[in-house]
Amino acid sequence: MTTAAISKHRHWLSAPTLAAVIAAALALAPAAAQAGNGCITHSSTADGTAAHPFLIENSVNLLCLRDNPGFYWESQHFKQTADIDLSALPVWTSTIGTNGANFTGSYDGNGKKITGLRVERAGSYSGLFGDANGATLSNLTLDNAAISIPQVEAYAGAGALVGYALDTEITNVHSSGTVQGQHAGGIAGLLQGGSQISSSSSSAVITGNDFAAGGLVGYADFDVSITDSSASGSVIGDFGVGGLVGFLITNSEVFNSHATGDVTGRPNYQGGGEGGYVGGLVGYAFVGTTGNGNVIDQSFATGDVTATDPRTPNDPNLCGACAGGLVGVTTENDTTTPNVITNSYASGTVTGGVAAGGLIGRNMGGSGDSTATILDSYSRSAVRGPDNATGAILGAMTDGMFNTTDTFWNPTDADNANVNSYGVEATQAQMKTYAFYANTPWNISDTSPTTKKWVSCAAHNDGYPFLQWYAAQQNWTCSPAPSNLFTVRLDGASTTAVSSLITVPGAGKASQAGTFSASSSARSAKTVTACRDSKKISKAGRYRLSCKLTSAARAARRKHSIRLTLRTTFTPTGGSARTVTRTVTLKKTSSGVTG
Repeated sequence: MTTAAISKHRHWLSAPTLAAVIAAALALAPAAAQAGNGCITHSSTADGTAAHPFLIENSVNLLCLRDNPGFYWESQHFKQTADIDLSALPVWTSTIGTNGANFTGSYDGNGKKITGLRVERAGSYSGLFGDANGATLSNLTLDNAAISIPQVEAYAGAGALVGYALDTEITNVHSSGTVQGQHAGGIAGLLQGGSQISSSSSSAVITGNDFAAGGLVGYADFDVSITDSSASGSVIGDFGVGGLVGFLITNSEVFNSHATGDVTGRPNYQGGGEGGYVGGLVGYAFVGTTGNGNVIDQSFATGDVTATDPRTPNDPNLCGACAGGLVGVTTENDTTTPNVITNSYASGTVTGGVAAGGLIGRNMGGSGDSTATILDSYSRSAVRGPDNATGAILGAMTDGMFNTTDTFWNPTDADNANVNSYGVEATQAQMKTYAFYANTPWNISDTSPTTKKWVSCAAHNDGYPFLQWYAAQQNWTCSPAPSNLFTVRLDGASTTAVSSLITVPGAGKASQAGTFSASSSARSAKTVTACRDSKKISKAGRYRLSCKLTSAARAARRKHSIRLTLRTTFTPTGGSARTVTRTVTLKKTSSGVTG
């Protein structure tokens, strides 16, 4: 009898009898249980409970966990206590957790690494964990992993951490290396049914076989949440290819996340029709006949997106080479709840053979009231595609409805790509100016960090708005440009000076300079300095400038009136200068002044 079997019958035994039976069982356990008990230490402080997890101290312990499903996979808890290097060990052909025996416990990587994990499986789920259900996987780095499912399999998933996960929580997991397969992702291949990923990242290079490839997750299906996470590796695949997520399906969300890797679609889809559906963040956002739309909020993509399937699509519901800077294709299936994109942006170059859009390549679906909605977002993507299906925000529209609110683009960045009226056209200069957004409902500030969603200042992101959570993550700070607005008025003149009062908004430097023409003939006129003055200013207020006349100006006034061009300049500390120019006439008698 295994310990799992004993635990299921524990209510039949008294406590003393139970203790004796367990001790006897461990001593006389069959080979598999003896192997498990022998290669991971059991003690009162390491008994597999959440309070006292089994300790994974080396590769022997990790292989023991992998090779003893009946002993360790069901509701047991583990904690890694040292970095583990698997580089010199054989390629894994089995995983922790399978379709027939899920891993249902927890694994806490404790901030440690597993280096050189290599898994190659055919016809199943592939990763450190193959199949997890209701599990918790956290605090682990998978460095230089190589995960592969070589064949195109109908029910396969490849991820550095887990191939398939249902109702599983993944937190603070990071990966690098390569992942190849169907439903391929840098962290997880297939996520379903309430699974969550948070505070995780991958730089792995992803190669999708046929269906669903994403820098972090290949396929996220129904009520999946991805928050505070990122992917930076390149992604190439056939159908549903995204920099962060390949497929995002029904009730799922991407929040505070980003992708920076280049994304490429290729026409190799084996499921019939065209492949494609390629996006900088999400390849394909789909809403089924039941449930709510997907949400992408406070997220962005900066990688180049390419989908160049040369074939002409033979079905308006397919899009073999649709590319979007943020999402390749959005679709709903006869529901009234749309996909929603809010407070997000894209900036990579988008190239689509069938449709190309700065944010979405193509919007299509059933007869529902709305398919996709974009709020408070922007695109600065260069967009290149067919003349009739290329747009700065949306490339093409097929069925459904599409709405944008306070979503901006500019012709300079977009390569003048705009075949529809979606979004609001602005200039590049406007989109780089905080005041432009301050006049809209955007939740934006020109300082960071703040409680606002957006930050806009010239110091970062080429002057375009960026998300506050990312600014805090990068330790970016912004100071609002000091105001250089001031007022100046003439306060009188004497035989030796012109006096002005200047009112300034803060500290800086004020200066004044006057010039006049030394001849009444325009042809022989010579500009001569008439006066100069400057003053350092410590705070906001009113100050007097006394522009003292030069000897040349005083001599000219004794002969005739002179006409001064008086330039007053204020340069705020840390800001840019502003100059006000006015003309002043000083009479010959010097007893008066006009101007």
